[in-house]
Amino acid sequence: MDQHNQGTSANTFMGIEVASGITKGNFYVLFLLSFLCNWVMTIGILIRPAFLKGIIGIPDAQAGVINSTLQIVASVGGVIFTILVGALSDRFGRKPILLIGFLSVAFMYIIYGYTKTIANFMGITSLTVTLVLLGVISLIFAVVMLFTWPQLITLAADYTVPKSRGRIMAIQGMMMGISAIILFGVLGQLPKYIGIMPMFFLGASFALLCFLFTIVGLTEKMPGIKEKRNMWEDIKELFRELNKSIELKVGYLNILSGRADIGFIASFVVIWMVTVCQKYGYTPAEATTKGAIALALMSICMQPLMPVLGILVDKWGRVPTMIITLVVGGIAICLLGFVENPFSKTLWLVIIFCGVAFSGGLGAQAMVADSVPKHLVGTALGGLNTAMVLGGVIFAALGGLLFDKVGHGIPFVVKGAADILVGLWVFSVRKRIRDLGRKTEHLSLN
Repeated sequence: MDQHNQGTSANTFMGIEVASGITKGNFYVLFLLSFLCNWVMTIGILIRPAFLKGIIGIPDAQAGVINSTLQIVASVGGVIFTILVGALSDRFGRKPILLIGFLSVAFMYIIYGYTKTIANFMGITSLTVTLVLLGVISLIFAVVMLFTWPQLITLAADYTVPKSRGRIMAIQGMMMGISAIILFGVLGQLPKYIGIMPMFFLGASFALLCFLFTIVGLTEKMPGIKEKRNMWEDIKELFRELNKSIELKVGYLNILSGRADIGFIASFVVIWMVTVCQKYGYTPAEATTKGAIALALMSICMQPLMPVLGILVDKWGRVPTMIITLVVGGIAICLLGFVENPFSKTLWLVIIFCGVAFSGGLGAQAMVADSVPKHLVGTALGGLNTAMVLGGVIFAALGGLLFDKVGHGIPFVVKGAADILVGLWVFSVRKRIRDLGRKTEHLSLN
């Protein structure tokens, strides 16, 4: 397994051992893109509830189902295409895939925002048919988004040696978290001042900025890039590795549950606020702003955790870090389900702990990158994104149904319980896992 990935490097950057040929400038741009790409991915999710209510005109009684259905439709593209995009990056390189992705995302932001105008131009007056059109656009949008963030994670693995992967992925996570703080705390306030539609142009602008930074600042460092590989053979080989590797099973299941948390929380907290906003005297745009503040608070509280987890992943071990974060994060999300008023300080108090399981995905990413041959790293990390999207589909579908039929609290309880169960399962199989991050036996959970 890991013998394929072992390597040494005399070059270091911020305490991270890096591959030959990689410069500090490459790292600065990689971290900057990690920062900006989070805005590219999240602006659309943040404004979708207000967009659906204020521009598309969906009824409040169906807000949960419609929002979650669109999320599911978008996620289907992720389930089908993520691993294929990873395989394409192993064959053609990360940088070309990123360039195609950022340019396509910019275009799709504009198309998404003008869905209602496109429907009117086509003579569509039915809300149902308009939502079908929006579903198709959402599917395409989600597929082109796969060409962006996943490639940045793969580049982080390409740029480093195994024993430093936890730290570089932690720095990526920190950049993503700082980005989320600004997104939710500052950019998230913009809808009540400029409206919903300009936010789509803002998302497109950030995608184009990422496109330019990718051109000028990233170096391709893909193992075996000159080889003419068959991506379908790589995918088959990955499944063979998955069949025999407990490490891959643990990594994928961790991501399937834990990495679905932020999207789930962001979606259902904002949907909840927008749905009941009139009861508490707020407009949909104001409710979106309130939701953004709560999510910003969660992101702020995740920041001190990221560097600590990066060190723990590399020094204490991938496995114990995953177990602790899944259980703690799961408990916090369960507690969110018992909050009655989404605009209360109680929600703010609970939500600050809800990103812990998501943060623990650093261990899963590092473990998967450790556990496959070098030529499969892109495909394997693409598989991680497939697992994340699949988790998003499962929990969005279940959450939307429970939100409308049972109440706002049950979706959070179910999602939190899933994290806890995965953490307990990893604990039960921990002695079978080869953990490259564990340096000393006495620090392990064994």
